[in-house]
Amino acid sequence: MIYRKLLLITLPLIFLSGCCSKNVYFNKQIYAANNNLVVQAEHGVIRTYQDRHGYFYPDDVSRSSSGLEDISYNHDDWEKTQTKIEANLAKRINQNLGGPKSQNTLVILIHGFNVISAEPAYSHARDVINAFNKSKDDITYWQVNWDGMSGGFFAQGNAWKGAQANGPLVGLRLRGILNQIIKVNPDVKIRILTHSSGAFVAASLLGNNTNALRLAKDCTHDYKFFCLNIHETSEDKLYRVPQPNNLRLGVIAPATPFNSFAMLRTCPNATYQRSSTDGLLVKQMKLIVGANPKDFAISKAIFSSALHGSTSLGMGGKNCEKLKIGLLDMKKDITYSRNIEAECINFASSSTYNESVLAFWDSHDLSVYLQRDMMPKFLNLLFN
Repeated sequence: MIYRKLLLITLPLIFLSGCCSKNVYFNKQIYAANNNLVVQAEHGVIRTYQDRHGYFYPDDVSRSSSGLEDISYNHDDWEKTQTKIEANLAKRINQNLGGPKSQNTLVILIHGFNVISAEPAYSHARDVINAFNKSKDDITYWQVNWDGMSGGFFAQGNAWKGAQANGPLVGLRLRGILNQIIKVNPDVKIRILTHSSGAFVAASLLGNNTNALRLAKDCTHDYKFFCLNIHETSEDKLYRVPQPNNLRLGVIAPATPFNSFAMLRTCPNATYQRSSTDGLLVKQMKLIVGANPKDFAISKAIFSSALHGSTSLGMGGKNCEKLKIGLLDMKKDITYSRNIEAECINFASSSTYNESVLAFWDSHDLSVYLQRDMMPKFLNLLFN
């Protein structure tokens, strides 16, 4: 009887647990607050907003609009509009960095699934990072706000699937801005910090994660553009994989499998045959994984971490070992060699500020992770 009660309590919490406790659809939340939210610039902080297709919000979208899909532009005109928006955003970020050839630090913050507003968590993250670095004068923050989906109890399953579809499209479109930033500032220090499903946004920004994506198998609809560009490395292409000189990516409780970032190993007669363009396509970088097998959302409590989309990398352990093996194979790859280092930190060993869920699991909230005693070690690997 006690196990039945526990199951009845656990099931609703699993489907309701995201990266934030409240649920409001992204587009409604944005337009309820302001009609001009493409970028709200203040000293050292740039905010950008993307819809479920990855498109950036223009200045002239009506407050009553539910998204960019409501705007009656033809495809070619709309792509030109996006190009202009991306160029403007890149220019603003470069200005915040201090102009051309800056060696300052750009911190890119990417939230996860089910976020009513990322601003509280982003503000907390900035405070923690600034305190760790002692000085904030040389840091520009780029806060990525994307349609991570949300909904009520019965909508959670579809919302999670929707977020898994949206995130990779968002990551691909981010390339258009980041490539323009590093063209002007090739020596800028790029530090990307993600939480939960922000990990698969970053995976699409920095490489080819199609082997972890079901929707990328048939390459139709929105994924037609995605499949054409996701493994692009040619220097003359706008949505090519960015190649910063100084790049580190930190993923906290990543809700994605290890092969979002690394090659899979193939067995004889296997259906899957890996390619040199699998996984991260950045030539050189460092990846820091903040894992936690006790995380309520990542472990999916009493169920498998592979349920309705794998979150296995966030479990750490053997998944981190598979990640390192795949990255080593990528370093040895003759066709497209990459030198990518990886470190895994087990946040389950933190002893301070650990909010629990039903006494058995750890909280998934980013603000909790930011205050745990393993966070300084994580930040040291990310910044130093």
